[in-house]
Amino acid sequence: MTQINKNPLTEYFKQIVRDSGIKLASGDEPNILTQEQALVVRDVERAIQEGVSGDNVERFIKGFNILIRKEKYLKKALLPSVFRMRRSGGESCEDFGAMEVPQDSLFRIFLKVRSLQPPIVEIVLNELTTTTAVDTFDPGHLRLLLKQLPYLPYIKTPETLTTKLLDIIDIAPYGAQLELLHSIPDIIPDSEHHTVVKELAKMLDNTNISGPIIDCLNALNLTPDMRTHVQDHILSKMLATKLFPVYLDFLLTDCTSKTLPGILPKLRDALNDIMSRDEDAESKISIFTKLQKWANLKPVSEAWLSLIANTKDHKYIDLLLLSMLHARKKRTIESTIRKKIKDGQFKSLQVEQLFARDFPQQVFRDYFGTFCEVGSSLLRTSTAPTIVEFASTLFKLLFTHKRTVRIYRQEVLENLIVLVGCTDNKTAVLNIVNDLVPQILQAPNHATILMRLLEIDSFELKDIKLVFEILCKVTCSDDSLIGLREEIHMLVRKQLSNFKQTAKERGIISAVVLAKNIASVSGDQSDVLSEESIASIGQLTGGAKDAANLLTVVQSSTVNTPDLVSLYYDQLAAMISNSDGLDKRFLAWLHERITTDFQNFYITETSDTTIGDLEVTKQYDLNGDEEMDAPISINIAELTLRPGKHSIVALAPHFRLLRLVHFRQQNGDLDTIDALLGCGVILPKQLQTTDCLLHCINWFREIISGFVLQKREKLRRKVLQRIDHLIELEQLFSESLDSIPKKLKKTNRERETVLDTTFREMDTDLVTLLKYPLEATHQVSLSVKQLNFILGDYVRKLSLVTKGGDLGLSHLGAVSPLHVITDSVKTLPHIKRHLTAVLPECHTNDEAKATFGLVVECLCLIFNWPGLQHAKRLVLVKDIIKAFRSGDSELHSANHLVTELVEQLADLTQFCTCLTHAVHLIQTMEALHSITPVGIVRTKIAKTARELLEKQWDNYSSSNIDVLVRSYLSSASVKTLCGIVGTVQEQAPGLTKSEPLEMLKSVTKTNFFVFYRNLWACLHDRVKSETNAQHVATWRTIALTMQGLMAVAKAQKTKPNLVYCLKKSTAILKLFLTHGIPILEIEFKAKSELVIEIFKTMHSNARFLHHLCCYSKATKDVGLISHVPQFRLTFETLVYRVKAALAANGCSAAFWMGNLRNRDLDGEDILSESSDNSSHEGGGEEEGGSEGLPSDDESVGDKSSSEVFE
Repeated sequence: MTQINKNPLTEYFKQIVRDSGIKLASGDEPNILTQEQALVVRDVERAIQEGVSGDNVERFIKGFNILIRKEKYLKKALLPSVFRMRRSGGESCEDFGAMEVPQDSLFRIFLKVRSLQPPIVEIVLNELTTTTAVDTFDPGHLRLLLKQLPYLPYIKTPETLTTKLLDIIDIAPYGAQLELLHSIPDIIPDSEHHTVVKELAKMLDNTNISGPIIDCLNALNLTPDMRTHVQDHILSKMLATKLFPVYLDFLLTDCTSKTLPGILPKLRDALNDIMSRDEDAESKISIFTKLQKWANLKPVSEAWLSLIANTKDHKYIDLLLLSMLHARKKRTIESTIRKKIKDGQFKSLQVEQLFARDFPQQVFRDYFGTFCEVGSSLLRTSTAPTIVEFASTLFKLLFTHKRTVRIYRQEVLENLIVLVGCTDNKTAVLNIVNDLVPQILQAPNHATILMRLLEIDSFELKDIKLVFEILCKVTCSDDSLIGLREEIHMLVRKQLSNFKQTAKERGIISAVVLAKNIASVSGDQSDVLSEESIASIGQLTGGAKDAANLLTVVQSSTVNTPDLVSLYYDQLAAMISNSDGLDKRFLAWLHERITTDFQNFYITETSDTTIGDLEVTKQYDLNGDEEMDAPISINIAELTLRPGKHSIVALAPHFRLLRLVHFRQQNGDLDTIDALLGCGVILPKQLQTTDCLLHCINWFREIISGFVLQKREKLRRKVLQRIDHLIELEQLFSESLDSIPKKLKKTNRERETVLDTTFREMDTDLVTLLKYPLEATHQVSLSVKQLNFILGDYVRKLSLVTKGGDLGLSHLGAVSPLHVITDSVKTLPHIKRHLTAVLPECHTNDEAKATFGLVVECLCLIFNWPGLQHAKRLVLVKDIIKAFRSGDSELHSANHLVTELVEQLADLTQFCTCLTHAVHLIQTMEALHSITPVGIVRTKIAKTARELLEKQWDNYSSSNIDVLVRSYLSSASVKTLCGIVGTVQEQAPGLTKSEPLEMLKSVTKTNFFVFYRNLWACLHDRVKSETNAQHVATWRTIALTMQGLMAVAKAQKTKPNLVYCLKKSTAILKLFLTHGIPILEIEFKAKSELVIEIFKTMHSNARFLHHLCCYSKATKDVGLISHVPQFRLTFETLVYRVKAALAANGCSAAFWMGNLRNRDLDGEDILSESSDNSSHEGGGEEEGGSEGLPSDDESVGDKSSSEVFE
């Protein structure tokens, strides 16, 4: 220190430090303390305070500044000093150094001197400012400066220190900002954390330092208000992908079940946006890793699940979030997804959107197994069309996704094969596998996996056909799989040679499928003439010959069994109908053989004759003498009444095969067999022979299906005549069934089943006849009866195809729902034209009324098809709507079209004369709303449903009334519900068996429980969705609505009403505990009277429920008793929460304890042994003095204690 020029200021400084035990070292040695650091601090403070001059601090600081002007002395003052202890007994300077103990730097020592701290802090801050003023700052020097400030025992001017440090961070270069942010939590005292949080939140706009700022904030001691302030700021900045994991940590750290509901919705929106962008894979992996970590925590996982469960407007990210939660709560997640799909909230659209995003490989791998599990669970537990559609889409996307490698595809196939063996939903699973065949063909290794399907022996015939379709497509497409193909061929021959009919049926189906694939060719066949005649198998070669030989084996094994022959013909017809690549020579051989057989088996030139004692005649002949060289007939009577080698059972299937072969060979022209359309049938003169009628009906059905597409006008007229004949015969057949003796007579439901299974299904082409007008002025026109027959058949087909019904081996099974719905675009204009024509007669003409009902049902089935939920089918939806509505609509959006069509449908309510028609009308409107949700549409549906409920009907089916009531209440708010309940409360006492509810004429005493149940359900739903901190008044309305519903239950004391009252009341009280009381506690001081009123109303409601529990025990009603324990538990919790809320706000006077008397719903005491004894001690509703609550094992009928409001 001798190098420092003597100066009064420096001398003063040196004197104080020397006297205080500090030796300022020169050279490279650190500064030395000759006594303990605490004593040094004490002595420096005393020396400055005891000085004569009043400017001791200033003089000391100036001397210190002179010392640290030189960089080496500044650095030494910043570095730690050492305390050198004397040797025992030593007194000279040489006695130091026996032991060195590291101590604080000079700066740290002076900062602990109260009087010196402000100027020393200023020196450090000024040095920090100077150091960070340039981009090329010295990080080591910066760290030395920052080390002086942390963990000071006290800070005299914390505001100044905080402000200055924040200013430095604002102007410092990036590297310096990181160092400063890292040190801030150790420097700033808790009293200034609010200021720091406020300023750092503003700096979050600088994305370069957002991460370090979040780390800094996490290290601060934040109050809930501070954390909320930062969270709100962060949530508005969540789209920065790289910082998302850091933001996520801050948002979810220290979160509780109360704060999470406010954070997660915004977090969900941000995640959805991030997934929509093409970000780098590493960022997305980091995000999902962090999400998964937090999702493993119980509060977070429950909050996520609650958010998604209570949301109706879903995003595709919800599926990914549920997959994250799946490992912890498999059953709950799968149940939630299943329910959401049934309710129409999860659609295939969300799955498609999710898989359209760019999944990082790791994320896709992490959740691949979960998606497979979810899809398997859906198919295993439900056969609902919407769920099957959703699972099907999921599996197809999993198999075809660009991230799916071979081993993942094998896993998908193995999952599907396991499902085939363990679920009743085999057909749906096999259809998924069948749809994946084009992709499976690209990897022959998968064929071995698929061969495991042959090991499953629980297939129905329709499933056998699908299995062999899959296996034959795969094995016949690649010559390297000839071994597997031979294995299938051997199995087929084995089945055909079996004596059991079930085995032969399987053999027939599999043989025809195998023959189709063998006879299929991919090359050009232009050199083969379609008219070429091939009568012998010897004229065939290659696959065509093999297929013909196989079919010959089939025919020889079925020749003596009519049912098997019919099955064989139907399967051959399906093969020809659905295959475009069949070898033309093979078709020519089949054409020749089928035509010859039909002519020999079924056509006769005889007319009138006698069979036994029955006179049979030629009937229903439409062919003129000039049209035929020789009269021909179909000999139904003889083949039916005199069974021989050729069975009448095979007539319709054989003709179907015949006309399809001719249709294929003649390019759609049936001129060669058109005489069959008008030829007569040989039937008993007295048409009371049921068997003959049945076969004739099936013959006409096949004839009409065969010729419905022919374009010649004469044939069109004959087709319409045949429809009249068919209507007549079906009526006769129905009357014939009615004439069966009563002991043998079937119920209506059984009879419908018989008709469904015995009548041949007509082709979907029948609907093309709707193009003909109703006016008789045209040469070819429809009658209303014919129109209803065609519409009825169309409705039946729509129902079977769109609802995923069991079609068995019907040819409708080969018709895809998409094909039927797409074709409706051509059909609906004709249907709309016919509807317009019959509407004026709907109220007076039964046929017109039936037409209206069928049209509405058509619309209902079309728009309710689950496939229309796909985003890619929105154009199809628009086309369907345009086809039915009138006017120009080329430029209309989907929302506009839906709104306009709903308006048109609402206008049809005046023509609804049947409750079923009304339900179909509402269901159509609901389906339109689900496809493109529009608020105005929902309101219109509710209004229309009310109009329909105000009508009186011939019948009041509870299920149909339920549909209308649900739609009516669908848009009702809590306030609206309260008004409805008030009206019902007034009118319910007047409800009798003969008098319906005045406000809704459709609600009778019999179905009132449906209306009542829906009121509770709607109130429960609105409570979950409408209550928040801004709606204290909503809880008042809810409480009053509950009170009104309870009064209604008291007026209409039926078991369903009482059970639903107790069940839903308990659910709403639970929501009151979790959502209502926290709101009321916050708003208590501002709205104390309103809050106390709500508490009192809820207490009154709870008292009624207590009486209902007592009533349940007295009446021994098991349905009611089952809900009592849950109510008691909820009620006891409610009592404590209300008591605590009132006490916390100084309103304990509004609360006191007492016993509730056991009474029934009419207020009469229910006496038990205990209550009888207590009645001598005092009367009144509430008995004071008890402080206990009922124990869990206390009898329901015994007195339970409860808190009561004055």
